[in-house]
Amino acid sequence: MAGVGIGFGYIVPIATLVKWFPDKRGFITGVAVAGFGAGAVLTALIARQLVTQVDVFPTFAILGIVYLVMVVGAGS
Repeated sequence: MAGVGIGFGYIVPIATLVKWFPDKRGFITGVAVAGFGAGAVLTALIARQLVTQVDVFPTFAILGIVYLVMVVGAGS
């Protein structure tokens, strides 16, 4: 599951961005990788706080709902 998620969340956007900006391949790849890493750092900080406040399984549910809203919103 994690490998499939990384494949869709990392490789596909980078390949798409390289096609959209062929003259700035290195720059756009760097921006995408930096955004991916920054998102992981931000999520880790939020998840740590949630785990201490509501426990592990509710944290997964909260993050899942937030991700669902963000993905559907971005896709609209």
